[in-house]
Amino acid sequence: MDIDVKEGELTSFSAEMTDVFTVSINTEPSGARLTINDEIKGYTPYSGIITSGDYSLSLEKTGYSPYNKIVHLDASNPTITAKLEQKILSKNNVYFASNYQMGHISGIEAINFGIYLAGCNIEAGYFFPISATKVYWSKESISVYLRQAYSFDLGYGFLLGNHIRITPRVGFLDYIIEDDYVNEKIMSSFVLSGSASMRFEYAPLRNIGIICTPVYEKTINIGAYAKQFDEDTNAITNWCSGFSLQIGIELIFDGQR
Repeated sequence: MDIDVKEGELTSFSAEMTDVFTVSINTEPSGARLTINDEIKGYTPYSGIITSGDYSLSLEKTGYSPYNKIVHLDASNPTITAKLEQKILSKNNVYFASNYQMGHISGIEAINFGIYLAGCNIEAGYFFPISATKVYWSKESISVYLRQAYSFDLGYGFLLGNHIRITPRVGFLDYIIEDDYVNEKIMSSFVLSGSASMRFEYAPLRNIGIICTPVYEKTINIGAYAKQFDEDTNAITNWCSGFSLQIGIELIFDGQR
């Protein structure tokens, strides 16, 4: 400061000293964007001059959970090292899954491909019996097989922490039926079922998840030939309606990468 000193007079002044020091902020891993009191400072490792006090510290890095904390910084605590937690599940994931189904149709294997985009879930699936599920139809003297099915589901995932997600969904399944007489799809044999499910997902490790999905299905449309077959055998009702449980594993990829 500038002081005006006059001859023959005693001049006095006071000054408040500020505790200024160099702070170092590091992260494991490095390269996290640093924000202090809503002001972006750059990326870790960071070093800068700062005054003592309480600060709002925010660290962000793709693939890791955000780090937000109020910290006290002074000359006695000039270095901070934050360990970032790797993000296992997020609102943007892509996954491939394999499920085994038990219930109204047992012994069914399913391959699913899905995506979470801003929490919204879209999934397509292909189902096939491990061994062909069949019913002998005496009216035509042939065996009719449930060969495969295609599914499509829509839902929204709710994250419970970093490892668990619950996704209520609705969708439909299109079942394909064949016979062993000509070994091809029976004419007008489509069977369309609506479904409601709850997808429970637990990811103990990055990129690996365990899934459990209770499903209820209800047949909503049957082709003419399949309807006649169902009237004689009741097989369509048993195959394509009811409760089931799907259990499987998945590979998870972070959609933000």
